Amino acid sequence: MKFSSPTLLTLTGLLSSALALPNLHPKSEVSTSHAGIDSDERISTTINTTEHNLSARDWVPELFCFGGSYSTWAVDGNTALAEVGKKQSSIMGKDLYEVVDRFCSENNGKRLEKDDDVTAKKVYWFPNAMENFDSAYVPVTIGVFAYGPAGVVDGKFCHDTMTEIISGCIEQGRSRFDRFGGGGFRTKEGWKYRIYCEEERCHA
Repeated sequence: MKFSSPTLLTLTGLLSSALALPNLHPKSEVSTSHAGIDSDERISTTINTTEHNLSARDWVPELFCFGGSYSTWAVDGNTALAEVGKKQSSIMGKDLYEVVDRFCSENNGKRLEKDDDVTAKKVYWFPNAMENFDSAYVPVTIGVFAYGPAGVVDGKFCHDTMTEIISGCIEQGRSRFDRFGGGGFRTKEGWKYRIYCEEERCHA
């Protein structure tokens, strides 16, 4: 579903006003047991692990696709509305692939400490695509989490990984681009790359 420019501007204005509501602010990350992660929903990837100092011979990153019985949310990936917390956002009208590209470029070179609460993540508004969700907009978090050794975000690896999350979960049948339910990767070192909704209302 595409929005015209006047409609997007109107929606962005509404979202800016809505930011004052407590329930629209992102909360702490939910556990994987509540995020709809199924251990059997893993597929291999074609990402070049050697570019992230991983051993392709010893390890294949695992793709997790959210959804299923735990998930109550999905978004239309064709049209981002705004970045949460910003009245004006340059990502308005961009699709999900373009948003992750921007996110990875902005965080390229950022150092993450081991198990640090300060991670590389941002939250973006996308149109709701789930019939029973309680809002017309969903806050989608895109993030890199250093659950492992400290290191530096590699923009290219981030981009390739986030792109694979989107295309991989669509290929797996857990999502469509106009009804995307999120997913994530876990690397050998324990780093996680995720596209998800972290609010409690996004999970059963």
